[in-house]
Amino acid sequence: MSAAVRIVARLRPPLPGEVCDDGVRVISHCSPVSDYKENTDPAPPLANNNKATAITNLGPGILVLKDAASSSLTQHYPFHSAYCPEKWLSTPIDGDSASTRSLFTHDVLPLVDQVLSGATVTVFAYGVTSSGKTYTMQGNGSPGDQGIIGMVVEELFRRIDGTVGTVSMSYLELYLDTPYDLLVPPTQRRRLQILSTSSAGTTSSHNGPPPLSFGTSIHLPNLSTHPVDSPDTFHSLYADAARHRSTGATLLNSNSSRSHAVLTIYVTLANSRSVGKLHLLDLAGSENNNLTGNNPERMKESSAINKSLTALGQVVNALNDNARTMSRAVKAAKLAGEDEASVEPKVKLVPYRASSLTRLLSDALGGPSLALLIVCLAPGTKFRSDLVRSVG
Repeated sequence: MSAAVRIVARLRPPLPGEVCDDGVRVISHCSPVSDYKENTDPAPPLANNNKATAITNLGPGILVLKDAASSSLTQHYPFHSAYCPEKWLSTPIDGDSASTRSLFTHDVLPLVDQVLSGATVTVFAYGVTSSGKTYTMQGNGSPGDQGIIGMVVEELFRRIDGTVGTVSMSYLELYLDTPYDLLVPPTQRRRLQILSTSSAGTTSSHNGPPPLSFGTSIHLPNLSTHPVDSPDTFHSLYADAARHRSTGATLLNSNSSRSHAVLTIYVTLANSRSVGKLHLLDLAGSENNNLTGNNPERMKESSAINKSLTALGQVVNALNDNARTMSRAVKAAKLAGEDEASVEPKVKLVPYRASSLTRLLSDALGGPSLALLIVCLAPGTKFRSDLVRSVG
């Protein structure tokens, strides 16, 4: 069974004037990613340890210190990988622990290989408002500081030409848990239907088999897809669409995303009926309304954002719990000399229908698909309770 959702953490650098302390540390070495499908669990958590515990014995993750001066450890929150500026490293490491390039090379690049073999992959950034999600996914807009999206596109076109396959894209947002196409003019913007029938495929602005569809069993019949023949073409389409995304000002962010953005890249492989799909999500930030100063309109948006993120967390937890249950059952069958194919342990019901976000991603997160969740964290002391909630 697949690893369900691989989870990594990224602690951003402090912003100018941001008040930080030494109460957070990061163990930045990474667990192996080569056996992605089998690596279902980060290292086990160790709680209520003190400085006598050797940090090097802990797996990658976030350390929250009860007393920074004495390095008294309140909790170790495990992740498959963890990234941060050198200031917050628990122990020095060789190599880069902070850059988006490092995260891309170790945790995202192996997934590109899977897309090129026809698999469905999802990468999404999660965290509170102002934790660096959009920067992680988009960078700062300059060629020298790309985010995950730009790096993925560059890598795909480095490895694809007209003889290997073709690339297309769609881009939608979920505003108030309702999907809208960002690649159509605002005057033509309308609510998209989410259907579960195989007869309703995604429309395409170009011809050629196989037909493109957002999911295997999930379809958006009026979602447009557009051919992309180069990184420049992609960036032009993406920049135009990004300007249509719903944003608004809060006390934490003057340009806060008020919607979840779902960019999908379709790789149609030559001489094949297979289409590899890569969903890249910049999620709106979970919000603490005690800090945002939200007005009634923003509060309504915040409620929808938090509700959908809670649903996503429940889906991810259920998938990973089920993956662990299956892994244990398979190991038990091996020890007993039984047929592994006959193993059918009792697993949890995955609540995909709890929100439009999780319903859209039901194909992309379940079954043989692969997913990477990047938990973005803010180091400021005012975000400490949010940090603990995010990593917990």
